[in-house]
Amino acid sequence: CLFSDNSPGMNKDKQRFLKFGVVGGTGFIVNFVGLELLKKAGLSTYFATLLATEASIISNFILNNIWTFKDKVIIKFTDVIIQFLKFNFSSLFAVIVQPLIVSGAARLFGDTSLVRFGSLVFALIIVVIPYYYIVFNLSAVDTERRISIDQVNSLVSFLTSYSNYNIVFVTDPKDVVMQKQASLLASPRHILFMEKGYGSLLHLAVVIEGAAVVLSPDTSIIHFASAMKTPVVGFFTPLQSIQEWLPLNVKNTCIIAEAGQPVSKIPIDQMTKEIGIFLDEIL
Repeated sequence: CLFSDNSPGMNKDKQRFLKFGVVGGTGFIVNFVGLELLKKAGLSTYFATLLATEASIISNFILNNIWTFKDKVIIKFTDVIIQFLKFNFSSLFAVIVQPLIVSGAARLFGDTSLVRFGSLVFALIIVVIPYYYIVFNLSAVDTERRISIDQVNSLVSFLTSYSNYNIVFVTDPKDVVMQKQASLLASPRHILFMEKGYGSLLHLAVVIEGAAVVLSPDTSIIHFASAMKTPVVGFFTPLQSIQEWLPLNVKNTCIIAEAGQPVSKIPIDQMTKEIGIFLDEIL
């Protein structure tokens, strides 16, 4: 079985991202088929797209909960409702934009299945998917501030399950270890910034400015986020001076290692808890 937990040569995180991609594809099928069925039932293109989009969001939430993240499946009814509302809210832009684009295209080019399909693909690829993303910088200039591979994998899994946002990985071009890890985690919804070449600081600034939030153990990226007024999660260690490197005049949360410990020793549970609280406040 392709997605079996015992599949040779495929680690748990890679399996999870493949599953996430399958769920996304299934969501698109639910979206389009639902749209066509609702059109045949007599609904307008706008309302048919609106309801079909919500159906795809529900489908994605259910499949992610019981399959993609089955090791963390949510069972308690109140927790399911809370997490669904969070997931649904993170997808609000799609609920608003997709009906406008599909119904607008139908008026301009004719209300046919082909036009609806093409405009739905356009809405997803050109408008909706690029809108939702989190920048996750994996690199730091020294060992005290570097995060571990385990932390990276756990945080990516957490961010993927927590919301409908994409992840853009940023790495130092010389950081071969983290570049390799970002490539292993890459999927259609999780990409490596300037994977095929060096990006300029201007390119990086544009990516950071458009992000919903930036996560970084390196203060240069934190300062970029501060300048762009993008909310930021910073990872710090008391082994180095903290006060002068904190985010400035921007929504932020700082996750700090215990005394005498580097960033790589921050417990993953502490990271996910504090990031979850912060995301609830800003997203």
